[in-house]
Amino acid sequence: MKIDVKSALKLTYYLMAVDGDISKIEEETFDAIGNELDSSFQKYKIDIINECKNQLNKAIDEDDFYEVVKEGVEDILKKFITSNSNGFYNDLSYDISNFFQIGIAKSTLIWNLLSVAMGDGKYSKEERNLIKFIVRKLDIDKSIYLELENKMKTLESIDNEEKWIKTVSKPYNVVDKQIKELSNRRETIIKSLKVLIND
Repeated sequence: MKIDVKSALKLTYYLMAVDGDISKIEEETFDAIGNELDSSFQKYKIDIINECKNQLNKAIDEDDFYEVVKEGVEDILKKFITSNSNGFYNDLSYDISNFFQIGIAKSTLIWNLLSVAMGDGKYSKEERNLIKFIVRKLDIDKSIYLELENKMKTLESIDNEEKWIKTVSKPYNVVDKQIKELSNRRETIIKSLKVLIND
């Protein structure tokens, strides 16, 4: 099952908003993902944001904000048929032009969501709960989700360790050796990811 690009980007925006604060890093990651998925992304980016904001503005107060986000996410996800290998919308009113968009694998969507959620160093409870909700609704095996989450945390840890090593007073050859070891670990994780997120 594939998720069409615009739906994936709407889900990403809802995730960015779910903790009540969209950071600059999250905005940059959103742009990077959008541009990578579709070279025409900038042409409709504002439409996606406005559509999501219209849903978010339905919140009466902070107490029901998470539920309003979740309702927006559910409206997107319920249009998919899990038995349909193409994973496109079962909605006769849906714009036929979207059928010609390239879809992304469910696991790729989750990886992108984790990239946004953890990219600013703040993986909030609301973000994790929303990703888990999407995982369940898309019928993704929980072991795949947990593996993706673990790999993202490991990559984040490697990045932090690499930054720290560059600040310590150690001989160049020692620092260089440690950075190469970290780079090898990162490469191993990325190789295993290429298989996992394209299933």
